[in-house]
Amino acid sequence: MLLDGYWKRDLIKFMRQLIFWSRRGGSIMQKYAEHRINRYLLFSAAIIRKIVEDEEDAKKIIKKHQMHMPPLLVLKINIPVTRYQHMDEDKFFVNSRVFLDDYDLKNGRADTIPLMQVCNQIIHSYTWAVVHYGKRRIHGVLVASDREKEKDIILLTVSDWIRSIQKVIEDANI
Repeated sequence: MLLDGYWKRDLIKFMRQLIFWSRRGGSIMQKYAEHRINRYLLFSAAIIRKIVEDEEDAKKIIKKHQMHMPPLLVLKINIPVTRYQHMDEDKFFVNSRVFLDDYDLKNGRADTIPLMQVCNQIIHSYTWAVVHYGKRRIHGVLVASDREKEKDIILLTVSDWIRSIQKVIEDANI
């Protein structure tokens, strides 16, 4: 699927759009800017997950046939996030909503997680909220998949995701 190379152009376009729309988060078009951020996060996560899966398959085949291993650098990408533990004993969740009082926002824990895990959090998101920085910018998203929502939620900044996209564009061999 991705051997045609068009995915790189798509990721470059998505990266540029994330940069553009993250700077317009406080304008009169706030809801539309949030929609565009959500859109490009989801689209880029789907492409990147496919690239990671293709590298994992290549690694298995290369190992099975005892071939020379090319650098599969996308598999090694980790992304910095901040984790906020879920504290609500009632475990009440609503799809695509975050109840901030249910999380320990004062004690965020810095972490790095594999690229594939971040993609899965985005693609399988159950809880989701756009986070603004000041009045004019979109800082990132709070996201947790259906499997992770009762444990914690992660803050993924737009700038960290953009750096990850750039790294995938530069390092992907598949």
